[in-house]
Amino acid sequence: MQTIAQALRGQVSENSMEALRVLDIILRQHATKQGCLLVRQSFFHNDVKNFVDVGGRVLGCGGFHSSFRTSQGGLSLNINVSATMIIQPWPMVDFLIANQNVKDPYFVDWEKAKCTLKNMRVKTSPTNTEYKITSLSEKPYN
Repeated sequence: MQTIAQALRGQVSENSMEALRVLDIILRQHATKQGCLLVRQSFFHNDVKNFVDVGGRVLGCGGFHSSFRTSQGGLSLNINVSATMIIQPWPMVDFLIANQNVKDPYFVDWEKAKCTLKNMRVKTSPTNTEYKITSLSEKPYN
């Protein structure tokens, strides 16, 4: 608490920066307890009214980013508008068919698919483990 009091007085130290990180963690935990979807440092209310269909089974979602910062006046809560895209859960091949507006997997442009999927985060079921797609293999699946 003394470290936070120093930050409020504008005295910045390594300990005060650590205290700000702890406050940021508390903010994130509070948002998740309220049912918000957490994507890195941003929060999105898990409410149907908050999602906009942008086509191809992709949803746009508005939210906010918040963090504590030191300022000349001491400590401030910084809140910014944030947005993210969420793909509705379904098989990846079906997503690519809808995304590229083709009728059959044989017509999927795989170079375009590589760009679309690169750095996408996916959760598997039933374990709910999250992975990041880094590339696609040239080898066929057997």
